[in-house]
Amino acid sequence: MRIETVRCQVLGTNVTRVVDFEGAIDRVICPEYKRPDGSCRLKRAAGTGGPLSRLVARVDDDMVTDGAVMCGLR
Repeated sequence: MRIETVRCQVLGTNVTRVVDFEGAIDRVICPEYKRPDGSCRLKRAAGTGGPLSRLVARVDDDMVTDGAVMCGLR
């Protein structure tokens, strides 16, 4: 196992990933990552806001056509 630090565009800071020897991601260590379904709590919360908050959440991730709440780092 190895540990990688990657930039999360949603959180705006670095988070940690635990990767196995074959390169598969085993775990994401982030306060906003919801492990059971692999979603991001910040992205999910933005989806419950008004139209402007949903637009900003999608544009930040270059996901204009997709309102996904999944974590892109998993």
